[in-house]
Amino acid sequence: MKRNNRARRLGKIANDGLTEMQKFNANQKALAFGDPEPYPEQGKYKNIRINDVYSLLTSNKQVIEPALTLEDVKERFSIPQTLGAPRDIRDDEKERFNMTFDSAGGFEQLHATLSGHLADLGQFPVAGFVGYGVLQNLAQNPAISRAISVVADEVTKNWIEIKGGEQEDAQRVNKLTELVAGRYDLQRVFRNAVRMVGFYGGALIFIDTGASGDELRLPLPIEKGNLELAKGNRLSFRVIDPVNVSPCDYNSSDPLRADYMKPKTWWVAGQQVHASRLLVLYDDEPPTLLKPAYNFLGIPLAQKLADSVAHWNASRITVNNLLEKLSLLVMQTSVDEALSTAGGIQMLDMRMKALEHHRNNNSVFMCDKESEAVQNVQTSIAGAAEIVKMNREDFAAAVGVPGVKLFGLSPGGFNATGESDLKSFYDHVRSQQEIYRPQIQRCLNAIQLVTYGDIDKTIYFDFAQVSPDNGATLAMNNSTKINSIVAAVGAGLLSAEEGREFLRRDPDLGLDFIDEEPPEDLEQSDMDDENNPMGGASNEQPNQESPDLSSMLSQLGG
Repeated sequence: MKRNNRARRLGKIANDGLTEMQKFNANQKALAFGDPEPYPEQGKYKNIRINDVYSLLTSNKQVIEPALTLEDVKERFSIPQTLGAPRDIRDDEKERFNMTFDSAGGFEQLHATLSGHLADLGQFPVAGFVGYGVLQNLAQNPAISRAISVVADEVTKNWIEIKGGEQEDAQRVNKLTELVAGRYDLQRVFRNAVRMVGFYGGALIFIDTGASGDELRLPLPIEKGNLELAKGNRLSFRVIDPVNVSPCDYNSSDPLRADYMKPKTWWVAGQQVHASRLLVLYDDEPPTLLKPAYNFLGIPLAQKLADSVAHWNASRITVNNLLEKLSLLVMQTSVDEALSTAGGIQMLDMRMKALEHHRNNNSVFMCDKESEAVQNVQTSIAGAAEIVKMNREDFAAAVGVPGVKLFGLSPGGFNATGESDLKSFYDHVRSQQEIYRPQIQRCLNAIQLVTYGDIDKTIYFDFAQVSPDNGATLAMNNSTKINSIVAAVGAGLLSAEEGREFLRRDPDLGLDFIDEEPPEDLEQSDMDDENNPMGGASNEQPNQESPDLSSMLSQLGG
Protein backbone atom coordinates (compact mmCIF):
# COMPACT_ATOMS: atom_id res chain seq x y z
CA MET A 1 0.00 0.00 0.00
CA LYS A 2 2.88 2.36 0.80
CA ARG A 3 4.40 1.80 -2.63
CA ASN A 4 1.05 2.39 -4.30
CA ASN A 5 0.61 5.67 -2.44
CA ARG A 6 4.06 6.80 -3.55
CA ALA A 7 3.34 5.88 -7.13
CA ARG A 8 0.04 7.76 -7.05
CA ARG A 9 1.85 10.80 -5.69
CA LEU A 10 4.41 10.61 -8.53
CA GLY A 11 1.68 10.53 -11.10
CA LYS A 12 -0.11 13.51 -9.56
CA ILE A 13 3.04 15.57 -9.35
CA ALA A 14 4.06 14.86 -12.92
CA ASN A 15 0.65 15.75 -14.32
CA ASP A 16 0.89 19.42 -13.40
CA GLY A 17 3.10 21.94 -15.19
CA LEU A 18 5.54 19.50 -16.78
CA THR A 19 6.33 18.53 -20.34
CA GLU A 20 4.53 15.67 -22.04
CA MET A 21 7.65 13.54 -21.87
CA GLN A 22 7.99 14.12 -18.11
CA LYS A 23 4.30 13.33 -17.59
CA PHE A 24 4.68 10.16 -19.56
CA ASN A 25 7.74 9.05 -17.59
CA ALA A 26 6.06 9.65 -14.23
CA ASN A 27 2.81 7.97 -15.19
CA GLN A 28 4.61 4.95 -16.62
CA LYS A 29 6.43 4.54 -13.33
CA ALA A 30 3.15 4.88 -11.47
CA LEU A 31 1.74 2.13 -13.64
CA ALA A 32 4.73 -0.04 -12.87
CA PHE A 33 4.06 0.42 -9.15
CA GLY A 34 0.44 -0.64 -9.56
CA ASP A 35 -1.23 2.77 -9.35
CA PRO A 36 -4.91 2.38 -10.33
CA GLU A 37 -5.14 6.06 -11.29
CA PRO A 38 -2.02 6.99 -13.28
CA TYR A 39 -3.54 10.19 -14.76
CA PRO A 40 -4.86 12.27 -11.85
CA GLU A 41 -6.55 15.66 -11.93
CA GLN A 42 -4.73 18.84 -12.81
CA GLY A 43 -4.14 21.74 -10.46
CA LYS A 44 -2.34 20.13 -7.52
CA TYR A 45 1.22 20.24 -6.24
CA LYS A 46 1.97 23.52 -8.00
CA ASN A 47 4.81 24.35 -5.65
CA ILE A 48 6.77 21.20 -6.50
CA ARG A 49 9.84 21.96 -8.61
CA ILE A 50 10.82 19.92 -11.65
CA ASN A 51 14.10 18.96 -9.92
CA ASP A 52 12.06 17.48 -7.06
CA VAL A 53 10.04 15.41 -9.50
CA TYR A 54 13.20 14.28 -11.24
CA SER A 55 14.62 13.14 -7.90
CA LEU A 56 11.45 11.21 -7.09
CA LEU A 57 11.39 9.56 -10.48
CA THR A 58 15.00 8.40 -10.21
CA SER A 59 15.01 7.42 -6.56
CA ASN A 60 13.74 3.89 -7.15
CA LYS A 61 15.86 1.73 -9.42
CA GLN A 62 13.23 -0.96 -9.85
CA VAL A 63 11.47 -0.55 -13.19
CA ILE A 64 8.80 -2.82 -14.50
CA GLU A 65 8.31 -2.73 -18.23
CA PRO A 66 4.76 -1.76 -19.21
CA ALA A 67 2.94 -3.38 -22.07
CA LEU A 68 2.84 -1.24 -25.20
CA THR A 69 -0.12 -1.74 -27.43
CA LEU A 70 -0.09 -1.17 -31.16
CA GLU A 71 -2.25 1.91 -30.68
CA ASP A 72 0.28 3.31 -28.20
CA VAL A 73 3.03 2.89 -30.78
CA LYS A 74 0.92 4.59 -33.46
CA GLU A 75 0.26 7.53 -31.19
CA ARG A 76 3.87 8.05 -30.14
CA PHE A 77 5.60 7.50 -33.48
CA SER A 78 3.24 9.08 -35.98
CA ILE A 79 3.81 12.55 -37.41
CA PRO A 80 3.91 15.26 -34.72
CA GLN A 81 1.35 18.00 -34.27
CA THR A 82 2.45 21.22 -35.98
CA LEU A 83 1.00 24.40 -37.43
CA GLY A 84 1.57 23.14 -40.98
CA ALA A 85 -1.64 21.40 -41.94
CA PRO A 86 -4.93 23.30 -41.59
CA ARG A 87 -6.75 22.58 -38.35
CA ASP A 88 -9.87 21.17 -40.02
CA ILE A 89 -7.89 18.46 -41.84
CA ARG A 90 -5.03 17.94 -39.36
CA ASP A 91 -6.56 14.85 -37.78
CA ASP A 92 -7.49 13.43 -41.18
CA GLU A 93 -3.91 13.95 -42.36
CA LYS A 94 -2.52 12.17 -39.31
CA GLU A 95 -4.87 9.22 -39.81
CA ARG A 96 -3.95 9.02 -43.48
CA PHE A 97 -0.27 9.04 -42.62
CA ASN A 98 -0.77 6.31 -40.08
CA MET A 99 -2.54 4.17 -42.66
CA THR A 100 0.22 4.80 -45.21
CA PHE A 101 3.00 3.94 -42.79
CA ASP A 102 1.08 1.01 -41.32
CA SER A 103 0.44 -0.48 -44.74
CA ALA A 104 4.19 -0.88 -45.14
CA GLY A 105 4.43 -2.63 -41.76
CA GLY A 106 6.25 0.23 -40.00
CA PHE A 107 4.20 0.32 -36.79
CA GLU A 108 4.18 -3.46 -36.52
CA GLN A 109 7.97 -3.52 -36.69
CA LEU A 110 8.19 -0.92 -33.94
CA HIS A 111 5.64 -2.66 -31.75
CA ALA A 112 7.33 -6.04 -32.10
CA THR A 113 10.63 -4.79 -30.71
CA LEU A 114 9.97 -1.78 -28.47
CA SER A 115 8.11 -3.68 -25.78
CA GLY A 116 10.56 -6.51 -25.60
CA HIS A 117 14.06 -5.06 -25.51
CA LEU A 118 14.28 -1.38 -24.63
CA ALA A 119 14.21 -1.99 -20.89
CA ASP A 120 17.09 -4.44 -21.20
CA LEU A 121 19.05 -1.86 -23.18
CA GLY A 122 18.58 0.83 -20.58
CA GLN A 123 16.22 2.87 -22.77
CA PHE A 124 13.14 2.82 -20.59
CA PRO A 125 10.73 4.57 -20.80
CA VAL A 126 10.39 4.53 -24.58
CA ALA A 127 12.05 7.62 -26.03
CA GLY A 128 10.69 9.56 -28.95
CA PHE A 129 10.21 13.01 -30.40
CA VAL A 130 9.42 15.41 -27.56
CA GLY A 131 7.54 17.92 -29.74
CA TYR A 132 8.27 21.41 -30.99
CA GLY A 133 6.75 23.05 -27.91
CA VAL A 134 9.32 21.37 -25.66
CA LEU A 135 12.14 22.11 -28.12
CA GLN A 136 11.29 25.79 -28.30
CA ASN A 137 11.33 25.89 -24.52
CA LEU A 138 14.74 24.16 -24.47
CA ALA A 139 16.02 26.83 -26.88
CA GLN A 140 15.84 29.28 -23.96
CA ASN A 141 18.30 27.25 -21.91
CA PRO A 142 21.56 29.24 -21.93
CA ALA A 143 23.84 26.18 -22.12
CA ILE A 144 21.93 24.57 -25.01
CA SER A 145 21.59 27.88 -26.83
CA ARG A 146 25.32 28.56 -26.48
CA ALA A 147 26.31 25.09 -27.70
CA ILE A 148 24.13 25.19 -30.81
CA SER A 149 25.02 28.79 -31.66
CA VAL A 150 28.77 28.06 -31.48
CA VAL A 151 28.46 25.29 -34.08
CA ALA A 152 26.18 27.35 -36.33
CA ASP A 153 28.51 30.36 -36.15
CA GLU A 154 31.58 28.31 -37.07
CA VAL A 155 29.83 26.53 -39.94
CA THR A 156 28.85 29.83 -41.57
CA LYS A 157 31.49 32.26 -40.23
CA ASN A 158 34.05 32.25 -43.04
CA TRP A 159 31.40 31.09 -45.50
CA ILE A 160 32.18 30.20 -49.11
CA GLU A 161 34.52 31.19 -51.92
CA ILE A 162 33.04 31.13 -55.44
CA LYS A 163 35.51 29.92 -58.07
CA GLY A 164 35.71 28.85 -61.73
CA GLY A 165 33.93 30.68 -64.49
CA GLU A 166 35.72 29.63 -67.68
CA GLN A 167 32.88 30.76 -69.94
CA GLU A 168 32.54 34.29 -68.60
CA ASP A 169 36.04 34.69 -67.02
CA ALA A 170 36.24 36.13 -63.54
CA GLN A 171 33.63 38.84 -64.01
CA ARG A 172 30.67 36.53 -63.38
CA VAL A 173 32.39 35.03 -60.33
CA ASN A 174 32.94 38.49 -58.83
CA LYS A 175 29.34 39.47 -59.54
CA LEU A 176 27.97 36.30 -57.94
CA THR A 177 30.17 36.87 -54.91
CA GLU A 178 28.67 40.34 -54.48
CA LEU A 179 25.10 39.07 -54.91
CA VAL A 180 25.55 36.20 -52.45
CA ALA A 181 26.96 38.54 -49.81
CA GLY A 182 24.67 41.48 -50.54
CA ARG A 183 21.23 41.15 -52.07
CA TYR A 184 20.58 37.53 -51.13
CA ASP A 185 22.64 37.43 -47.90
CA LEU A 186 22.98 33.66 -48.02
CA GLN A 187 25.38 33.63 -45.09
CA ARG A 188 22.70 34.98 -42.73
CA VAL A 189 20.02 32.73 -44.24
CA PHE A 190 22.05 29.56 -43.74
CA ARG A 191 23.23 30.59 -40.28
CA ASN A 192 19.63 30.91 -39.11
CA ALA A 193 18.78 27.62 -40.81
CA VAL A 194 21.71 25.77 -39.20
CA ARG A 195 20.68 27.10 -35.77
CA MET A 196 17.16 25.78 -36.35
CA VAL A 197 18.62 22.42 -37.31
CA GLY A 198 20.32 22.26 -33.92
CA PHE A 199 17.28 23.41 -31.94
CA TYR A 200 14.46 21.62 -33.80
CA GLY A 201 16.12 18.89 -35.83
CA GLY A 202 15.72 20.58 -39.20
CA ALA A 203 14.83 23.70 -41.15
CA LEU A 204 13.45 24.55 -44.57
CA ILE A 205 14.52 27.36 -46.89
CA PHE A 206 11.75 28.55 -49.19
CA ILE A 207 12.78 29.58 -52.72
CA ASP A 208 10.48 32.57 -53.25
CA THR A 209 9.87 33.33 -56.92
CA GLY A 210 6.64 35.25 -56.37
CA ALA A 211 4.43 32.20 -56.96
CA SER A 212 1.31 31.85 -54.81
CA GLY A 213 -1.81 29.74 -54.39
CA ASP A 214 -2.02 26.66 -56.58
CA GLU A 215 1.27 27.62 -58.29
CA LEU A 216 3.11 26.54 -55.15
CA ARG A 217 2.00 22.94 -55.72
CA LEU A 218 3.87 22.79 -59.04
CA PRO A 219 7.53 21.69 -59.26
CA LEU A 220 10.29 24.29 -59.49
CA PRO A 221 13.09 22.90 -61.66
CA ILE A 222 16.22 25.00 -61.28
CA GLU A 223 17.31 24.86 -64.90
CA LYS A 224 17.42 26.99 -68.02
CA GLY A 225 14.01 27.41 -69.63
CA ASN A 226 12.01 27.69 -66.40
CA LEU A 227 9.99 30.90 -66.76
CA GLU A 228 9.76 31.40 -63.00
CA LEU A 229 13.53 31.77 -62.89
CA ALA A 230 13.90 33.77 -66.09
CA LYS A 231 16.46 36.58 -66.23
CA GLY A 232 15.39 39.59 -64.20
CA ASN A 233 12.65 37.80 -62.25
CA ARG A 234 12.08 37.98 -58.52
CA LEU A 235 14.06 35.68 -56.24
CA SER A 236 14.63 35.48 -52.49
CA PHE A 237 15.29 32.86 -49.83
CA ARG A 238 13.36 32.58 -46.58
CA VAL A 239 13.93 30.27 -43.60
CA ILE A 240 10.84 28.36 -42.43
CA ASP A 241 10.55 27.12 -38.85
CA PRO A 242 9.69 23.38 -38.86
CA VAL A 243 6.84 24.00 -36.42
CA ASN A 244 5.04 25.56 -39.42
CA VAL A 245 5.42 22.56 -41.75
CA SER A 246 3.93 19.10 -42.03
CA PRO A 247 4.44 16.51 -44.81
CA CYS A 248 1.69 15.79 -47.32
CA ASP A 249 2.58 12.80 -49.48
CA TYR A 250 5.52 10.44 -49.26
CA ASN A 251 6.61 7.05 -50.55
CA SER A 252 6.79 4.48 -47.74
CA SER A 253 6.56 1.28 -49.78
CA ASP A 254 9.29 1.32 -52.44
CA PRO A 255 12.85 1.86 -51.15
CA LEU A 256 14.20 1.43 -54.68
CA ARG A 257 12.90 4.88 -55.61
CA ALA A 258 14.81 8.06 -54.87
CA ASP A 259 11.85 9.61 -53.03
CA TYR A 260 11.60 6.83 -50.45
CA MET A 261 10.53 8.34 -47.10
CA LYS A 262 10.82 11.84 -48.57
CA PRO A 263 7.71 14.05 -48.77
CA LYS A 264 6.67 15.11 -52.26
CA THR A 265 4.75 18.12 -50.96
CA TRP A 266 4.62 19.93 -47.63
CA TRP A 267 1.95 21.78 -45.74
CA VAL A 268 3.36 25.21 -44.85
CA ALA A 269 0.97 27.11 -42.62
CA GLY A 270 -2.03 25.69 -44.44
CA GLN A 271 -0.60 25.91 -47.98
CA GLN A 272 0.60 22.99 -50.05
CA VAL A 273 4.12 23.60 -51.37
CA HIS A 274 6.02 21.30 -53.70
CA ALA A 275 9.18 19.85 -52.19
CA SER A 276 11.35 21.28 -55.00
CA ARG A 277 10.51 24.80 -53.75
CA LEU A 278 11.94 24.00 -50.33
CA LEU A 279 15.54 23.31 -49.39
CA VAL A 280 15.32 20.78 -46.56
CA LEU A 281 18.18 20.91 -44.07
CA TYR A 282 18.78 18.43 -41.29
CA ASP A 283 21.77 16.89 -39.58
CA ASP A 284 21.22 13.70 -37.59
CA GLU A 285 18.89 11.66 -39.79
CA PRO A 286 16.71 9.29 -37.74
CA PRO A 287 16.27 5.61 -38.60
CA THR A 288 13.70 4.77 -41.24
CA LEU A 289 10.97 3.66 -38.83
CA LEU A 290 11.31 6.88 -36.81
CA LYS A 291 11.28 9.38 -39.69
CA PRO A 292 7.53 10.12 -39.47
CA ALA A 293 7.85 10.76 -35.72
CA TYR A 294 10.55 13.38 -36.37
CA ASN A 295 8.54 15.13 -39.10
CA PHE A 296 10.86 13.68 -41.78
CA LEU A 297 13.67 15.88 -40.53
CA GLY A 298 16.49 15.06 -38.09
CA ILE A 299 16.93 14.30 -34.40
CA PRO A 300 17.30 17.65 -32.61
CA LEU A 301 20.60 18.23 -30.86
CA ALA A 302 18.73 20.15 -28.16
CA GLN A 303 16.71 17.04 -27.33
CA LYS A 304 19.87 14.93 -27.04
CA LEU A 305 21.53 17.55 -24.82
CA ALA A 306 18.64 17.85 -22.37
CA ASP A 307 19.81 14.92 -20.23
CA SER A 308 23.40 16.22 -19.98
CA VAL A 309 22.18 19.70 -19.08
CA ALA A 310 19.87 18.27 -16.39
CA HIS A 311 22.73 16.40 -14.72
CA TRP A 312 25.04 19.41 -14.96
CA ASN A 313 22.44 21.72 -13.43
CA ALA A 314 21.66 19.20 -10.69
CA SER A 315 25.34 18.98 -9.73
CA ARG A 316 25.71 22.75 -9.64
CA ILE A 317 22.61 23.16 -7.48
CA THR A 318 23.80 20.44 -5.10
CA VAL A 319 27.21 22.07 -4.69
CA ASN A 320 25.66 25.49 -4.04
CA ASN A 321 23.38 24.01 -1.41
CA LEU A 322 26.39 22.29 0.13
CA LEU A 323 28.21 25.61 0.45
CA GLU A 324 25.32 27.00 2.51
CA LYS A 325 25.81 24.16 4.98
CA LEU A 326 29.59 24.30 4.95
CA SER A 327 29.78 25.36 8.58
CA LEU A 328 27.18 24.26 11.12
CA LEU A 329 27.22 25.75 14.64
CA VAL A 330 25.93 23.33 17.30
CA MET A 331 24.93 24.37 20.83
CA GLN A 332 24.53 21.64 23.39
CA THR A 333 22.08 22.46 26.18
CA SER A 334 19.47 20.85 28.38
CA VAL A 335 16.47 20.64 26.09
CA ASP A 336 14.36 18.60 28.53
CA GLU A 337 14.73 21.28 31.15
CA ALA A 338 13.70 23.98 28.71
CA LEU A 339 10.62 22.04 27.67
CA SER A 340 9.53 21.29 31.24
CA THR A 341 10.09 24.78 32.68
CA ALA A 342 7.63 27.64 32.27
CA GLY A 343 9.04 30.06 29.74
CA GLY A 344 11.83 27.64 28.91
CA ILE A 345 11.08 27.68 25.18
CA GLN A 346 11.25 31.48 25.13
CA MET A 347 14.59 31.42 26.91
CA LEU A 348 15.89 28.82 24.47
CA ASP A 349 14.81 31.00 21.54
CA MET A 350 16.60 33.98 23.04
CA ARG A 351 19.79 31.96 23.42
CA MET A 352 19.60 30.80 19.79
CA LYS A 353 18.99 34.34 18.55
CA ALA A 354 21.96 35.59 20.52
CA LEU A 355 24.12 32.84 19.12
CA GLU A 356 23.01 33.67 15.59
CA HIS A 357 23.48 37.41 16.14
CA HIS A 358 27.08 37.05 17.27
CA ARG A 359 28.00 34.36 14.78
CA ASN A 360 31.05 35.66 12.97
CA ASN A 361 34.78 35.10 13.06
CA ASN A 362 35.50 38.05 15.31
CA SER A 363 32.95 37.41 18.04
CA VAL A 364 33.06 35.64 21.36
CA PHE A 365 30.10 33.66 22.59
CA MET A 366 29.70 32.86 26.24
CA CYS A 367 27.89 29.76 27.46
CA ASP A 368 27.28 28.03 30.74
CA LYS A 369 30.15 25.67 31.43
CA GLU A 370 27.92 23.26 33.31
CA SER A 371 24.90 22.93 31.03
CA GLU A 372 25.94 24.32 27.63
CA ALA A 373 28.59 23.78 24.99
CA VAL A 374 29.16 25.28 21.55
CA GLN A 375 31.03 23.63 18.72
CA ASN A 376 31.48 24.22 15.01
CA VAL A 377 30.93 21.26 12.66
CA GLN A 378 32.62 21.56 9.26
CA THR A 379 31.26 19.81 6.16
CA SER A 380 33.82 18.54 3.67
CA ILE A 381 33.35 19.62 0.06
CA ALA A 382 36.32 17.75 -1.31
CA GLY A 383 35.63 16.48 -4.80
CA ALA A 384 32.46 18.55 -5.31
CA ALA A 385 34.11 20.82 -7.88
CA GLU A 386 35.39 17.78 -9.79
CA ILE A 387 31.86 16.40 -10.07
CA VAL A 388 30.59 19.67 -11.56
CA LYS A 389 33.57 19.77 -13.92
CA MET A 390 32.96 16.17 -15.00
CA ASN A 391 29.30 16.90 -15.82
CA ARG A 392 30.33 20.01 -17.71
CA GLU A 393 32.83 18.01 -19.77
CA ASP A 394 30.19 15.38 -20.48
CA PHE A 395 27.96 18.14 -21.82
CA ALA A 396 30.75 19.48 -24.05
CA ALA A 397 31.44 15.96 -25.33
CA ALA A 398 27.76 15.50 -26.20
CA VAL A 399 27.87 18.74 -28.21
CA GLY A 400 31.14 17.88 -29.94
CA VAL A 401 32.71 21.21 -28.98
CA PRO A 402 35.81 21.39 -26.74
CA GLY A 403 35.53 23.27 -23.48
CA VAL A 404 38.11 25.85 -24.58
CA LYS A 405 35.74 26.83 -27.42
CA LEU A 406 32.39 26.30 -25.72
CA PHE A 407 33.08 27.87 -22.34
CA GLY A 408 36.25 29.88 -23.01
CA LEU A 409 38.08 27.87 -20.35
CA SER A 410 41.79 27.12 -20.44
CA PRO A 411 42.56 23.39 -20.82
CA GLY A 412 43.82 21.61 -17.71
CA GLY A 413 46.81 19.34 -17.41
CA PHE A 414 50.58 19.73 -17.80
CA ASN A 415 51.62 21.54 -20.97
CA ALA A 416 48.03 21.48 -22.28
CA THR A 417 47.20 23.94 -25.06
CA GLY A 418 43.91 22.65 -26.43
CA GLU A 419 45.22 22.66 -30.01
CA SER A 420 44.38 19.00 -30.60
CA ASP A 421 40.83 19.53 -29.31
CA LEU A 422 40.37 22.55 -31.55
CA LYS A 423 41.68 20.65 -34.56
CA SER A 424 39.14 17.89 -33.96
CA PHE A 425 36.42 20.49 -33.58
CA TYR A 426 37.28 22.23 -36.85
CA ASP A 427 37.31 18.86 -38.59
CA HIS A 428 33.79 18.40 -37.24
CA VAL A 429 32.80 21.85 -38.53
CA ARG A 430 34.15 20.97 -41.97
CA SER A 431 32.06 17.81 -42.05
CA GLN A 432 29.00 19.81 -40.99
CA GLN A 433 29.56 22.25 -43.85
CA GLU A 434 29.61 19.47 -46.42
CA ILE A 435 26.13 18.41 -45.34
CA TYR A 436 24.71 21.66 -46.72
CA ARG A 437 26.70 21.78 -49.98
CA PRO A 438 23.83 20.60 -52.26
CA GLN A 439 21.44 23.24 -50.88
CA ILE A 440 24.00 26.03 -51.29
CA GLN A 441 24.71 24.96 -54.86
CA ARG A 442 20.97 25.07 -55.71
CA CYS A 443 20.87 28.63 -54.40
CA LEU A 444 23.85 29.61 -56.59
CA ASN A 445 22.22 28.03 -59.64
CA ALA A 446 18.96 29.90 -59.03
CA ILE A 447 20.85 33.19 -58.63
CA GLN A 448 22.68 32.59 -61.91
CA LEU A 449 19.40 31.96 -63.74
CA VAL A 450 17.70 35.19 -62.61
CA THR A 451 20.92 37.18 -63.12
CA TYR A 452 22.30 35.84 -66.42
CA GLY A 453 19.57 33.56 -67.79
CA ASP A 454 21.77 30.43 -67.72
CA ILE A 455 23.98 28.35 -65.45
CA ASP A 456 27.74 28.25 -65.90
CA LYS A 457 28.52 24.73 -64.73
CA THR A 458 32.22 25.58 -64.43
CA ILE A 459 31.39 27.84 -61.49
CA TYR A 460 31.63 26.14 -58.13
CA PHE A 461 32.36 27.02 -54.55
CA ASP A 462 34.57 25.86 -51.70
CA PHE A 463 34.22 26.52 -48.02
CA ALA A 464 36.72 28.96 -46.62
CA GLN A 465 39.36 27.91 -44.15
CA VAL A 466 37.82 27.43 -40.73
CA SER A 467 40.81 26.54 -38.57
CA PRO A 468 43.12 29.38 -37.47
CA ASP A 469 46.39 28.00 -38.88
CA ASN A 470 49.41 30.05 -37.93
CA GLY A 471 51.98 31.39 -40.35
CA ALA A 472 54.65 28.84 -39.47
CA THR A 473 52.37 25.89 -40.22
CA LEU A 474 51.24 27.46 -43.48
CA ALA A 475 54.83 28.14 -44.56
CA MET A 476 55.83 24.57 -43.79
CA ASN A 477 52.95 23.18 -45.80
CA ASN A 478 53.71 25.47 -48.73
CA SER A 479 57.38 24.51 -48.64
CA THR A 480 56.55 20.81 -48.71
CA LYS A 481 54.10 21.33 -51.55
CA ILE A 482 56.55 23.28 -53.73
CA ASN A 483 59.40 20.86 -53.08
CA SER A 484 57.17 17.99 -54.12
CA ILE A 485 56.35 19.68 -57.42
CA VAL A 486 60.01 20.48 -58.05
CA ALA A 487 60.96 16.85 -57.40
CA ALA A 488 58.15 15.58 -59.65
CA VAL A 489 59.24 17.83 -62.51
CA GLY A 490 62.87 16.86 -62.02
CA ALA A 491 61.96 13.16 -62.16
CA GLY A 492 60.02 13.66 -65.36
CA LEU A 493 56.63 12.89 -63.78
CA LEU A 494 55.35 16.35 -64.68
CA SER A 495 56.26 18.82 -67.35
CA ALA A 496 57.43 22.30 -66.47
CA GLU A 497 54.15 23.76 -67.73
CA GLU A 498 52.10 21.36 -65.59
CA GLY A 499 54.14 22.10 -62.47
CA ARG A 500 53.89 25.82 -63.05
CA GLU A 501 50.11 25.64 -63.59
CA PHE A 502 49.60 23.59 -60.42
CA LEU A 503 51.50 26.12 -58.30
CA ARG A 504 49.65 29.02 -59.92
CA ARG A 505 46.21 27.51 -59.24
CA ASP A 506 46.85 26.38 -55.65
CA PRO A 507 44.79 28.74 -53.42
CA ASP A 508 47.07 28.35 -50.38
CA LEU A 509 50.25 29.46 -52.14
CA GLY A 510 48.94 32.80 -53.29
CA LEU A 511 50.73 32.59 -56.65
CA ASP A 512 47.68 33.28 -58.83
CA PHE A 513 49.35 36.51 -60.03
CA ILE A 514 51.81 34.48 -62.12
CA ASP A 515 51.16 34.73 -65.86
CA GLU A 516 49.81 31.65 -67.59
CA GLU A 517 52.57 31.88 -70.22
CA PRO A 518 56.11 31.22 -68.89
CA PRO A 519 58.70 33.99 -69.38
CA GLU A 520 61.19 33.80 -72.26
CA ASP A 521 64.23 33.12 -70.05
CA LEU A 522 62.46 30.05 -68.62
CA GLU A 523 61.70 28.76 -72.13
CA GLN A 524 65.36 29.22 -73.10
CA SER A 525 66.40 27.34 -69.98
CA ASP A 526 64.16 24.48 -71.00
CA MET A 527 65.84 24.31 -74.35
CA ASP A 528 69.29 24.28 -72.76
CA ASP A 529 68.57 21.49 -70.28
CA GLU A 530 65.64 19.23 -71.01
CA ASN A 531 66.44 16.97 -68.07
CA ASN A 532 66.11 19.83 -65.61
CA PRO A 533 63.11 21.81 -66.79
CA MET A 534 62.67 23.87 -63.61
CA GLY A 535 66.15 25.36 -64.20
CA GLY A 536 67.23 25.28 -60.56
CA ALA A 537 69.46 22.25 -59.98
CA SER A 538 71.53 19.84 -61.96
CA ASN A 539 70.66 16.22 -62.69
CA GLU A 540 73.08 15.03 -60.02
CA GLN A 541 71.27 17.10 -57.39
CA PRO A 542 67.58 17.11 -58.33
CA ASN A 543 66.35 18.05 -54.85
CA GLN A 544 68.63 21.06 -54.34
CA GLU A 545 66.68 24.24 -53.73
CA SER A 546 67.41 27.32 -55.83
CA PRO A 547 68.00 30.72 -54.19
CA ASP A 548 64.90 32.11 -55.86
CA LEU A 549 62.75 29.31 -54.50
CA SER A 550 64.07 29.85 -50.96
CA SER A 551 63.29 33.52 -51.18
CA MET A 552 59.80 32.80 -52.38
CA LEU A 553 59.18 30.33 -49.56
CA SER A 554 60.32 32.82 -46.94
CA GLN A 555 57.91 35.36 -48.33
CA LEU A 556 55.08 32.85 -48.29
CA GLY A 557 55.74 32.04 -44.67
CA GLY A 558 55.89 35.66 -43.64
